[in-house]
Amino acid sequence: MKCDVVFLFRGDIRYDTRLANFVSMYISRGKSVVVIQGSQISEEFDFKGAHIISFANGETGVSGFLWYWFRASRLLASFVADVYWASDLYSLPLALWRARVSSAKTGYDSREMYAHIGALRRSKLRQKFWYGLEKFLLRYKPVVVTSGQMDSEYLVDRYKIEYPHVVRNVPAYRSVPRNDRIRHELGLSAGTPVMLYIGGLQEGRGIPVMVQLASMMPDCAFVIVGSGVLEGFVKQAAATAANVYYLPVIKNDEVISCAASATLGFALIEPITLSYYLALPNKLFEYIMAGTPVIASYVPQIESIINQYGVGLAVPWNDADATLAGIRQMLDNNEVYQAAVANCQCASRELCWEKEEAGFSAFAQEKGVL
Repeated sequence: MKCDVVFLFRGDIRYDTRLANFVSMYISRGKSVVVIQGSQISEEFDFKGAHIISFANGETGVSGFLWYWFRASRLLASFVADVYWASDLYSLPLALWRARVSSAKTGYDSREMYAHIGALRRSKLRQKFWYGLEKFLLRYKPVVVTSGQMDSEYLVDRYKIEYPHVVRNVPAYRSVPRNDRIRHELGLSAGTPVMLYIGGLQEGRGIPVMVQLASMMPDCAFVIVGSGVLEGFVKQAAATAANVYYLPVIKNDEVISCAASATLGFALIEPITLSYYLALPNKLFEYIMAGTPVIASYVPQIESIINQYGVGLAVPWNDADATLAGIRQMLDNNEVYQAAVANCQCASRELCWEKEEAGFSAFAQEKGVL
């Protein structure tokens, strides 16, 4: 089957703003797009103009990757495209293989420092494997994009490649009214401050720090939304602490509305690996789009956004007392808090996909992948 672009992704586009944005760029320019993804169940559906082919790939470890490569390669063989995009390193071998077979172009979204993700920090062997694989595959010169300037600088220094274009994890612009969605859902009183985390429940995301803060701030509701390996920990905390609440993962199009019902949004990234140290997560920009001031870690790319736009406060990632002082500074001084809300609303007009897409599309056209 012929199409213009095929994306490969080990995940689910419905929960991934970045891939959804990439796809929307091609759809808006009249391109036909297919996404082949390894997700939780096998199904086919249309999503914002693209056709999605999803197959069950819930296993972890080596068997999970082998199953993903086996199933995705079989599906991929049915399509002939002008461009094949690997939306992660795990998909890059497949995209390069298919592009070489059909004399097409390859794009690579290096959205993480894959040899240094949190899950690998205790395994030097697996770190070496993913580093070696990425180094080998980049010799075939796919068109590379990253999610932050420091990420691009790292790849250039490490692999001696052409400087990758930066495409930040920003949402499409929307004006979202402040609301009481979370308070209504959890039965909280109207005046209860809501401290919100939305995202993966993984090590290095500051989840234990939030639970610790909850014990120090009984007047506030700490709401943790998502899924991941720490889900059991969060559920246990919610069962034992009166002001800790767990909510299941929500889809992309609900995140900003949910965030708009919070008092503060949390991005307490712990720099336990290089990937986390260089983090510039989409949730940071989604909080900003929602008009919700952010409490974030002192990691360079996040801190730069916080300070440049005045949208919250950067705190030491491993100091609950300092974080508590920062939160109280925001909550007890209404003038400071309202200024941060206003700065979020102003910054959202710049930190949006419409602005980011313009540079990305020009770059993609120049490199022949659009």
